[in-house]
Amino acid sequence: MTSPQTYPRSVTPGIETHLVPKSQLEPGIFVSVDWLRGTCSEEYLERVVEFAMKKWGDDARSTFGARHYRHGLDWQSGTRVSYGHNQGVAQLDVRGDQLEKMTLDEQVRTLSDMLGIGLRLTRIDQAFDFVGQALRIFENARDSCERDELCLLRTWEPQCNYGPRLSPVKLHLSLGNRESDVCARIYDKGLEQKIPSPGEWERIEAEFKGEKVREVAQTLAQSNDPNSTIRGLIAGAFDFRMQNGRSELARRPRCEWWSEIAGSNLIRPRPVLRDRSLEKWRDGFARSYGRPLLRLAKVANITPGALVDYLLQGESESQSPLPFEERLRSMLSA
Repeated sequence: MTSPQTYPRSVTPGIETHLVPKSQLEPGIFVSVDWLRGTCSEEYLERVVEFAMKKWGDDARSTFGARHYRHGLDWQSGTRVSYGHNQGVAQLDVRGDQLEKMTLDEQVRTLSDMLGIGLRLTRIDQAFDFVGQALRIFENARDSCERDELCLLRTWEPQCNYGPRLSPVKLHLSLGNRESDVCARIYDKGLEQKIPSPGEWERIEAEFKGEKVREVAQTLAQSNDPNSTIRGLIAGAFDFRMQNGRSELARRPRCEWWSEIAGSNLIRPRPVLRDRSLEKWRDGFARSYGRPLLRLAKVANITPGALVDYLLQGESESQSPLPFEERLRSMLSA
């Protein structure tokens, strides 16, 4: 097995580390799948890698695995296969930066395909995005928690950071225990994406694991209306009910702000974000090598295009690639 790289992806040397502006959704209320994780016996590792290669290409690189896994194969699109677990388990993660490039139907189809190759789903994250709605979701949720109105999930913890003049740089509310089968998060996604206006883009996420994820996976895979299904799953993961001295939830009225959100008929599938990977690569390349290449072309008295052709000699796409089976084996062989 090829040895994993020793540096995390966030500090990979070269043009990949150049920062580009984050994509932002258009105004609206959207629903989406934000994380899919499945596991299987390492005996079926080749099957999982083959699935990932056929879906996202064969340009994966060896890297570190997820927690407790010694090795990994990482696709820049936001997919990772991890292996080398002490229990002989392999794991496939499809993260939000991959799923945001899919329609909701494609996200659900990916979930079904993962079940189809024998993966056992162990984590599914689902999200509500509120863009340009000015609903003060974080503040309302925090205030409701302080009034002991949070139901179904028992614990909550705010995580807030502030910059100069007390301008918020992080507004995050954790609901429930992260180690339990169901937990949730309410936070300012815009601030996370370096959008300076608080409340411009807020997100509600529900994370399902353990025994609960099996029910969620089957429900989603069999749904004819994933938009309504995800909406119901998130709204059913936790609740905010007013305190009126009653112990039964049915006898406690739902908080008005939460009722407006959970019952909104304006929620629709999240639009596909445009894939900017080629633009990101081009921008980084231009910053790193653009001017030196232009100077070199001028000194050589040739056009930049002719210089690129010269530099790419011997790298023609006409070279015959290895058969798929050999490429697959080469990725997993020592």
